[in-house]
Amino acid sequence: RLLQTVAASMGVALENARLFDETQRLLKETEQRARELASVNTLSQALASETEHNALIKLTGEQIRKTFNADIVYVALFDPQAGMIHFPYTFGEKVTSLPIGQGFVSKIIQTGEPILLNKDLQSQRLSLGVTRAGRESRSYLGVPIQAGRQTIGVISVQSVSQEGQFNEADMRLLTTMASNVGVAIEKARLYDETQRLAREAAAIAEVGREISATLDLKTVLERIAVHARD
Repeated sequence: RLLQTVAASMGVALENARLFDETQRLLKETEQRARELASVNTLSQALASETEHNALIKLTGEQIRKTFNADIVYVALFDPQAGMIHFPYTFGEKVTSLPIGQGFVSKIIQTGEPILLNKDLQSQRLSLGVTRAGRESRSYLGVPIQAGRQTIGVISVQSVSQEGQFNEADMRLLTTMASNVGVAIEKARLYDETQRLAREAAAIAEVGREISATLDLKTVLERIAVHARD
């Protein structure tokens, strides 16, 4: 009877310990989700008020650097006409433009899939058939920036000092942030296109008015030349 009483008490104590551990785990997950949501909201609010392309990219890079506390951060954009990848934002390493086909960034652009690597990056890079571009990291996370169905760039965070730096939750968070960035970049592009079309329409209207205001051929050609130059 004594042993049964002790065993029953142990059962209660073990269940209490299990419930405490589970509560702590859920609390940490809730805090992590709250931090993630705060980061996404901060970026979304900032992007919503920004239409200038370069400022948008810099804002994105700085917010991601603060969120992930990474050694290296870059925002890469793909120019399909030139076949080049440009890096309008970098932190921790100066990266020059690359032809498509080099580095993990090219792999992400070509496949449209994220890459998460936490150890043996050199051997995993070789197994993926990826040529080295820049400094070899010990942890790498890169996700695509997509606009519609097209991959237009990549956001990457890296650690050069520690393996196992990033996890699936980090990949989900960075993917969500990249999605917001893709929408903002497309919005900025449409805004620039609208402005360009408005300028073209204004120029055409001005040329029309000036041509109709004179019958002198030399004056007409001069005004057309001036507007074409502008």
